[in-house]
Amino acid sequence: MEAAGGTADARVIAFDESGTQVASKTYPTTGAYEARYDPIEDLYPAVDPSNLTLQVAVVSGTGKVIPVGSGTANVSNDSTTGEVQFADSLLGGTGGLSAVTHDASLTADGTTLAPLGIASGQVVCSLNGLHDAVTLAAGANITFTRSGQTLTIAAPGGGGGSEVTSVNGITGAVTVSGSGSATVTTVGNTVTVSSPTTDAGSTPTSSASQRRRGSTGRTTRGPCGS
Repeated sequence: MEAAGGTADARVIAFDESGTQVASKTYPTTGAYEARYDPIEDLYPAVDPSNLTLQVAVVSGTGKVIPVGSGTANVSNDSTTGEVQFADSLLGGTGGLSAVTHDASLTADGTTLAPLGIASGQVVCSLNGLHDAVTLAAGANITFTRSGQTLTIAAPGGGGGSEVTSVNGITGAVTVSGSGSATVTTVGNTVTVSSPTTDAGSTPTSSASQRRRGSTGRTTRGPCGS
């Protein structure tokens, strides 16, 4: 059967079970995509088809031929097909393929010197140094939401007393500052406002209001009336 849309002359050589050539014939040109069946007797009338091997090759033309063989049992008339083996040179052989046709998601030719690979910008190759299957796990107060090819990582707002919503009716960003001798100290989540205190029961005095007292408890004056 011609499979490339061209024409071809095919030569068929028959070998017996020992590998000895027993017959050879070149068949006339096939048409494009033509399927042709010829009886084995046409190749070698006296041939014993048992353990027979046929070698098919295109000897001229631009077409490509796929050999197909079948047989029929004498008594039951059951049909069977022959086993086909292609030469390594037709399938790439040990030298490898000359090139691989592909779309833009792949790169290179698929040869030894230019191995086939995934083109840039097609897949995620690594994530923070991790490769292959990577799992993203959400920690406390973190959510993952997937929509199509988008993965959204979010931290939901607090609720139920987890955040300060206002201070003395003031909302938004609030600054607590000290005035005079008052100080503001922040440790962790605690804000402390403090002011220094005097000893219990004491009152500040001024040297200008002090008076000297004698032993009798009465005020004494100096010679200048002081």
